[in-house]
Amino acid sequence: MGKGVLFGGGKPPKSASLMGNDEQHETYKLEQKERFYASRRRGGGEEEEEKTRARKRITKSIKRGAFTGLTLKGGVNVFAVLSRYLRGKTTREQLKAREAFEDAVKFSVFVGSFAGAYVTSDEVLAWKFGAEKTKRYRAFVSGVVASPSFLLAGAKPNYSLASYLSLKALVLMSRVGAKSENERVRSLFRVANWEHADVAVVTGSAVVILGCFILKPEAVRGAYGAFLDRHCGKTKRQVEALRELCFLPENDPEGKGEEMFREYCERTAIVLNKTGSLSAAKKDEMLRAIQRGGGGGGGGGGVKLPYSRDAVYRKFFMNDANPIEHFLAFVKNSWGTSFISHVPIYVFPAILLHREKLLKDPKLLGKLFAGIARSSLFLTVYCALAWQGPDVLGRLTKKVTPTTLVCGVPLAGAATFIEKKSRRGELATYCLDKSLESVVISMLSWGYIPKSWKDKRLDVLLFAFAAGTICMCYDRKRESFRSNYLNVFDFILGNRGHSRHKIRHVGSYEILFQPPSVVDLDALLLDNTTNTNDASFVDNKKSAVKSRLSEGKGIAN
Repeated sequence: MGKGVLFGGGKPPKSASLMGNDEQHETYKLEQKERFYASRRRGGGEEEEEKTRARKRITKSIKRGAFTGLTLKGGVNVFAVLSRYLRGKTTREQLKAREAFEDAVKFSVFVGSFAGAYVTSDEVLAWKFGAEKTKRYRAFVSGVVASPSFLLAGAKPNYSLASYLSLKALVLMSRVGAKSENERVRSLFRVANWEHADVAVVTGSAVVILGCFILKPEAVRGAYGAFLDRHCGKTKRQVEALRELCFLPENDPEGKGEEMFREYCERTAIVLNKTGSLSAAKKDEMLRAIQRGGGGGGGGGGVKLPYSRDAVYRKFFMNDANPIEHFLAFVKNSWGTSFISHVPIYVFPAILLHREKLLKDPKLLGKLFAGIARSSLFLTVYCALAWQGPDVLGRLTKKVTPTTLVCGVPLAGAATFIEKKSRRGELATYCLDKSLESVVISMLSWGYIPKSWKDKRLDVLLFAFAAGTICMCYDRKRESFRSNYLNVFDFILGNRGHSRHKIRHVGSYEILFQPPSVVDLDALLLDNTTNTNDASFVDNKKSAVKSRLSEGKGIAN
């Protein structure tokens, strides 16, 4: 290469042929400048488009979150008010309509605020620090940042919801851990993914929930306590009578055990007859037996009754029927009540998920009815078996004590097999949450937990862990979600662009009718190896995807 070329002299290189004279040089500079500004204009247009996309996503997330919260909580609360009205409660205090309305509005504000805060944090972190650099932790951080919105759900601590969501987060972690490439991690979560782990959890939770319901009712309170009162199949007086029977001393040091038992039988027979739980014939039979056994009111203290305690259990709480007769009668009398209670649990989520398709597709209505019927049967059989368990142990031991009661009620867990597999997991999480709640309340009453902690908002910390974990799994491990939950999350937070970190709400109505996919549809359609400018290619790809979705196969490459 000549020296003159390096210093501007000699023949210019081929790439610089435009610089042969001043006019060509100026033309070259103008073209370069035009290219530069055109590039800037394109970059500015893309940036503005991104800002518009982010703003729309935030706005839609807030609206859809508020709508979802109002639909779910409001629908259940309206149904509760109507059921109270149909049961003859007509005063404002009895209907609690205002409280139900306020509760629904607060929950709606909470879900809308959480969705808005999460999406805003997600977009800001991606814009400020880069979507690729922050993709591993951005969803977790955004969930934690949005967690203070839980304070809007109510002025009082809501440990029930916070602990339930925390357990759901642990369930998602177990699903992710079970598929880990690390053998130690897989072995750690292997027990949680045992085929019948859900049944074992429901059975174990029955020990705490039903044991507390009878023996320590203050540990099962609020809406869940009212739920058990309504579905246990017995009157409140019968439940109180059973608690009293369990705690009656058998071997009283002063020798008054039999006298106390006789007084209990006489008093309870009269009360249960007045409340309609015991027929007049059975009441008279019990009183005659008491008279023959030594007289009522304290006479003949040492003479035993002809009834053992397990026989009294059957007479007062099973209508003196054999186990099969009591089981069938219980299911027949209680299934209707259980069916009505499950209607809002199934109907309002179905309205949210399927909307107009619910009326157009008879198969969906059939599945909805079948789901309500199956869950209603589960609850009815669960409660029936809970009464059968103590009877079985009573027949073996001739005793009715707190021990026989607690060891007998887990028989109710066998009813879990009635439910389909996906529903069993939900039941296990719910029952475990309620049992832990009862344990904490009991520990508070016994002094094992300082009462000063009672009013602290530690529930927000629980929710922060749950929100961060669930959002991280939603963003990074979408396959760990069940389809219904994934549909709702996509509806609120955006259903397209996850793999490219440009999430938006597309197909607002169609997405709720289709099986969700862990594959990003946009990324699938915009395959780099294919000429995506070809309109026929895009149309054919969309048709293929929709065809697979309609067949319930999901999206495949």
